Amino acid sequence: MALNERHKWMAANAASSFGVQDRIIEDYIGEYNNLKKINDFLEGRSKHRHLFIYFQRPDIPNEMGELVDAKGDPKVMITTGEHEDMRIKSRAVFFVRANDGAAEHGEKKPIRLDVPSDGELLFGEMAASPLESLNTGLLSVFQPLIGVPASIDVESAVSNCDSDQAVHFRAEFQRFTTDLSEGVRSLTDGVELPSPEASDVDVRTLPPQDVARDHPKLVEEYEKLLETWCQQIEQYLEETLEGQQKESGDPGPRTELDFWRNRLQKITSITEQLRSKERKMVFGLLQAITRVSQDVAPKSRQTVFNTLRRWKQIDIAITEAFNEAKDNVKYLTTLEKFIEPLYVSTPAAIVDTLPALMNAVKMIHTIARYYNTTERMTNLFAK
Repeated sequence: MALNERHKWMAANAASSFGVQDRIIEDYIGEYNNLKKINDFLEGRSKHRHLFIYFQRPDIPNEMGELVDAKGDPKVMITTGEHEDMRIKSRAVFFVRANDGAAEHGEKKPIRLDVPSDGELLFGEMAASPLESLNTGLLSVFQPLIGVPASIDVESAVSNCDSDQAVHFRAEFQRFTTDLSEGVRSLTDGVELPSPEASDVDVRTLPPQDVARDHPKLVEEYEKLLETWCQQIEQYLEETLEGQQKESGDPGPRTELDFWRNRLQKITSITEQLRSKERKMVFGLLQAITRVSQDVAPKSRQTVFNTLRRWKQIDIAITEAFNEAKDNVKYLTTLEKFIEPLYVSTPAAIVDTLPALMNAVKMIHTIARYYNTTERMTNLFAK
């Protein structure tokens, strides 16, 4: 089907991002189903304001049900991002309708197809890690434009807001970017549990007795891997909370909530790793080994049994640490609206908020399961 100027502009931007010739993207866009999807988006018939274009190999499930790259050349895929089987592997481009937010009664104005580019359609590029891309964009592009530093004139930076609104907006923006940065950092700087190495032995199809008798090295490898996980998690959980909290640079009360949020994110990262199929396979094999006959592999069986017994204690500790962090975040979040004036308001306004702040702290001390200790409350008041 024939392409209009707008289609060619979209294809040229996508081709430039993917490092291929315009003709390759144009050929894919010109296919009936793809062009119809794009035209529905441009003409306002789609319920979405955005459209993604990928250029990569499709995903197919392997024997274990995990998604892997299909064989063959990369293909253009056009999606709204709703399908889990279309994950970003290297990069993607996106197009956003710019003025739909101002449309009355949900009506969407069709975008002109006879012009290549105008302010009606925005274009951008996204890496394989969308959260990192968003974090970088907010810190490097939007933060300077919004004028978070107090030295920038309010009227020129936020022309439609009065002084109090501008200060509040900047504070909320700063808090959001800080939370996002901490979240991204927790994903990359958390506890990384090593994965089991690839093996020619398919433990899912073999009886445990055969694995223990014919593949003792594999059992030993899995046992050592679980031992490593125990050491890593135990080391993290045994770090004193006081020592971790000293890492916070800002001594204010906001750092208390930031700390527990960060701790909750790291523990959640650990639990998510342990739920992966490859790590569940390690637990499944080792637990099966403990049920084989003593005569098959007496040494392996006893060693595995001891390691699993240690793991059971650590698993209980992980659950307790997760519940503590989750409960503390739940209650400390109720203090946010009372803590915010301590950072941005005048002394008179701060005095007015102190009774409500103290009532909220009293409520936490009364009903919180973990945060009602003298140590926790003293640390909060000190901050």
